[in-house]
Amino acid sequence: MADAREMTLGEFLEQLGSEAPAPGGGAVAALAAAQAAALAAMVARITAAKRKQDSAGWQGIRDRAETLGRQLAALVDRDTQAFLGVMSAYRLPRDDSGRPEAIRSALRQAALVPLEVARRSVEVMDLARVALERGIASARTDAGVALLMGRTALEGAALNVLVNLGGLGEGDFVSETTQEVNALRTKGRELVALVDALFDDLQGELKGV
Repeated sequence: MADAREMTLGEFLEQLGSEAPAPGGGAVAALAAAQAAALAAMVARITAAKRKQDSAGWQGIRDRAETLGRQLAALVDRDTQAFLGVMSAYRLPRDDSGRPEAIRSALRQAALVPLEVARRSVEVMDLARVALERGIASARTDAGVALLMGRTALEGAALNVLVNLGGLGEGDFVSETTQEVNALRTKGRELVALVDALFDDLQGELKGV
């Protein structure tokens, strides 16, 4: 598959909806987080332009969001390659003495990639939180969407981490990674709760409702 960053949106969606095994949910999770990062960067950029006295701080937020966005865009393809690696390992002949280790190695990598997506998703959500709480009011819904997209990315990535850990059995890596995923999901739930307050604010602003 071609690098997703070089594909048009239509081409990516066509590939996603095809019978090809990848890209799949893990790639979509990474893409969702990349979009969340872009939204956070946009709110930071707009706010910096409007509030000259605070522009340096907002430019820092913008720069970090853009860095995360580039990392997450690269993870779209890394997730696809990790999944294809798992398929390749399982296709090895069953009498191949290296097959069990090849499968374990591929599954470990296939868990580590979405784990990176989950970690970065939480960081993006935290930037979106700042954008929602302190950015200009006219862009608050953009920050809210960034939080929602970040949560979707986090949960989707977590699912892919866990399904690959399931093939590894017990061990320190499985235990420690599961604990980290649970902690990241807890943080994500806390951050996305801010969107409920935004809904309440917007509804409160409606007249005659």
